[in-house]
Amino acid sequence: MIPLLIAGLIGVVGTVAVLANWDKLTSWLRDDFIPKIKKFWAEARKNIAHAGAMFAELVNEGGKWVTKYRHKMYWKEDNHWMEQTTTRTVEDADSIPDYIKAKVNVRQKEIDVTREMEENEGLELDI
Repeated sequence: MIPLLIAGLIGVVGTVAVLANWDKLTSWLRDDFIPKIKKFWAEARKNIAHAGAMFAELVNEGGKWVTKYRHKMYWKEDNHWMEQTTTRTVEDADSIPDYIKAKVNVRQKEIDVTREMEENEGLELDI
């Protein structure tokens, strides 16, 4: 019974607070919140159009999936830090392990698969 009384009291206080500040609340919604939502939607529509264009380009290429491998290696040589970055485009999707393709398909963005390569391929990569 007491929890119901507390919930009812909170509901009454909340209702009074909303009614007491109704003009401020509606002006905030009209002048601040809704314009931000409209701006966000305008930006989202641009990104949706871009994603659609990328998908159409992929379909135009006959569904040929292209994947990039990127490696970064660091080491110290003569008291100077060295960095080697290698990127290559892989056009034969069958040469890419299935666990990497699955992870890329789920995330739909560039991912780091260094740990998975170490575990699944028995490699040790110093990064």
